[in-house]
Amino acid sequence: MGKAIGLLNQLFESQKTHVVPNHLTYNLLVFGAARAGDWTQAQSFRDEMLQHQLRPDAHTYQGLLMACGKAKEKKMVAELLSQIDGPKLVPIYTTAIAASARCGDWQGALALLRQMKEEDGLEPGVGAYQAAMFACSKPDPARWTESLDLLREMRSKGLPVGLTAYNTAILCAGMAHETAVAQRLLDEMKKEGGREGGEEGKGGRLVPNNGSYRGLIKSLAKAGAYEKCLGVLEEMAKEGLEPDLLLYTDAMEVFARSHNPGATMRILNQMKGAKQPDLRLYLAPLIDADEAAERPVVEMFVKEVEKLGGLHVAEQGGEGGGM
Repeated sequence: MGKAIGLLNQLFESQKTHVVPNHLTYNLLVFGAARAGDWTQAQSFRDEMLQHQLRPDAHTYQGLLMACGKAKEKKMVAELLSQIDGPKLVPIYTTAIAASARCGDWQGALALLRQMKEEDGLEPGVGAYQAAMFACSKPDPARWTESLDLLREMRSKGLPVGLTAYNTAILCAGMAHETAVAQRLLDEMKKEGGREGGEEGKGGRLVPNNGSYRGLIKSLAKAGAYEKCLGVLEEMAKEGLEPDLLLYTDAMEVFARSHNPGATMRILNQMKGAKQPDLRLYLAPLIDADEAAERPVVEMFVKEVEKLGGLHVAEQGGEGGGM
């Protein structure tokens, strides 16, 4: 961002009347500030646009919504939407739903999805539903019934219910301690694997990955069901899946309370040889630490990731359903 602002300053200092910043110039800067999670800077670029008689367009507001989501500026989502002149298009609503989800506002995300459906000529796409489902994973306990309703609605509208949607629904059920629901969804997903339609699976088919099992293992951990957890890990091995360190860490919560030292040691030994989780799984806590201005924590995290070196990158849905 420092280099980008330097180039903008050079543009102003050149005093070439035929070279002036336009919408694209500022939209790129707004998106850059959004990716950096700098809400204040994103706003300042919007204000600068207005000073140059450039009216923010749909792309500007998408960037601003991304920025306020990362900064967890919950109240600003509705404020930004109110500032948009004319009809709000699908990408705007989808970005607003995702911003509400990042702010932990599941009710706001679902309200926006309803509002989007009521707009003439607008049909929510896969991205809007997945963002709303992700929002349902935020409260404690997770809103698993709403997540299932969204999954059913996607199917009823003929939208492809892919790996991300299933993983998120399983995670919601698991975090709400609904083990039977998480297992049912996983079984349903595997049946879908025999049919076309899973846009994130190999060859257009749904193929479970580590993220598909994480919600189930989390649920078993809360219930202290270590024998069932062992069964899940064995099932993953049969399917050719190699649990990563993140999954083993969740599983260890079960075995720490199992009163079965033998099983605990068995899992601990497996855990020592486990691959690192997908690098992208480190991004959420890193962003949270950055947004909380916990600089020492951020620096520690960065050093830890650097020590790990080359991390495994999953072929399918690396973040396991929007986590």
